[in-house]
Amino acid sequence: MPFLAIKTNKVLTPEQKERLADRIGELVSIIPNKRKEILMVDVEDGHTIYFRGTINHDCALAALSCYQAAPHEKNREFTEKMMNVISEELEIPVPEIYVTIMEMPVWGSGGTLKKAP
Repeated sequence: MPFLAIKTNKVLTPEQKERLADRIGELVSIIPNKRKEILMVDVEDGHTIYFRGTINHDCALAALSCYQAAPHEKNREFTEKMMNVISEELEIPVPEIYVTIMEMPVWGSGGTLKKAP
């Protein structure tokens, strides 16, 4: 189960959050063994985020955590497409969006702890 946390200083409507989660959910299948049905998304808006020394820039950070490593090219494709979706949905320029990906060798879900081979 991948987990995506998106933080932004913009205040979003419930509809914006839903569209964002839905569109990114469609993209997550770019990453092998990931799909919308198992993606968990947390959209946190209205944060006070200092960026480039000021709070006057609209910006966002997306942090994806998932079980096991994926090919770099797939992570890059997902990242680039996700940045474009965030930019379109939240009206934030792509250079103001940052992404991190954490690939975990150990992951708990379904009532147990899994360990990558």
